[in-house]
Amino acid sequence: MTDRRPMGRRRQLATASILLAAVCSGSPAAAADPATGNSETHGDLVVFPGNFEPLVSATDTNPEAGGPGSPTGWHIPGRSYLGGGAWWALVCGNAASATLAQGCTLHSTHLSVTRAMHSVYDGEPIASQLLHWLPLPANLDTVAREDEKRPTLVAVFKPIRSLAALNLVAGPVATYVHPGMGRYPATGRPGTVEVRLTLADGKHLDIVPRVAKSPPGEPSSLVNIATFELRQGSLRQRLPGYEFSEIGDDGSLSPQQYLLWAGDLDGDGKPDLIMNHGGYGSNIAVYLSSLAKDGELVGFAGNFQYSDPSSAGC
Repeated sequence: MTDRRPMGRRRQLATASILLAAVCSGSPAAAADPATGNSETHGDLVVFPGNFEPLVSATDTNPEAGGPGSPTGWHIPGRSYLGGGAWWALVCGNAASATLAQGCTLHSTHLSVTRAMHSVYDGEPIASQLLHWLPLPANLDTVAREDEKRPTLVAVFKPIRSLAALNLVAGPVATYVHPGMGRYPATGRPGTVEVRLTLADGKHLDIVPRVAKSPPGEPSSLVNIATFELRQGSLRQRLPGYEFSEIGDDGSLSPQQYLLWAGDLDGDGKPDLIMNHGGYGSNIAVYLSSLAKDGELVGFAGNFQYSDPSSAGC
């Protein structure tokens, strides 16, 4: 069968398959810490994106089992994750949410783990774990209808090792931007997808995507951001970019696609970021201002990079 996917998408899938060969093949992935899980998690903040799929049966053979009332979580190959507490859920409201308005809150939650088997694209099922977090706000615990307005679960995370003493408190968390907002504040430079955060002292932090030229032969429906440049006063810092991804019908990338959240997670009064680095599957990272080195605005805390082994990319 001829592969009709765009060349950029095929190259992207090939890269993802190489990076995640251990996951796609079902071979064991090294676990740096028994509480952190497989090699798709890196850093001292174990993080999972909030775009969870409803869990299905333990054998993963009945997609209809993940209906309303099913727990919310991830289905991950391997046996490395351990259940327990000290997890946190970052939840943000939207304009139609009466419970959370437009703010964001932290919720203490607990990870439960169930052994299962995960289907593999064009292969035999492999050992896996069903990970789900409870409690979550009641209106997140069931599967939302497509037209239903609910608060957004941005991410769940657990500080470990050097970040185990991170002082997190359940309740409202200072937030600059989040997915429930209708529009992110722009820098005022037309024709860009830059974001401007207005800080408590009246200063600004600009997040500027630096777009790379598309390689020869790449279709115009794909975009590659080489780096994100953070600008505050005279300080400049570059973060990893956004890999090839389909862009909107209007020919632009929405800021909500690459900036999942910005606020003060670590309580030091400076902005922290949750960024989406695109690519095939899930690839998000958390950056904390308290981890910034000299000349930096934020420092890497942890990331999650994962490709579902049942997808055609593996």
